[in-house]
Amino acid sequence: ASPAMMGQAMAAVALCRLAGSPVSPAPREPLSKKLKEKMFAALRKREARRELGPKAQPEACDWLDVVPDELEYVCVEVWRGRCAVT
Repeated sequence: ASPAMMGQAMAAVALCRLAGSPVSPAPREPLSKKLKEKMFAALRKREARRELGPKAQPEACDWLDVVPDELEYVCVEVWRGRCAVT
């Protein structure tokens, strides 16, 4: 995924220069470790209950192929730090 993101960034810079537009990337603050862990626990809980029923424990969710850093990327870069619900 990292080479693809670098390619996208280089393409964006090239297109901006061709258009004569300044490149102004917006820096984002990273999420705290505690918030990432809280979001990851909530995701595991939701997925376990969705698959195994309302009484399932989050520890039962061993099929989840997501790490907290990926959650941070989605929240910060994709949703731009905004709430996905509202």
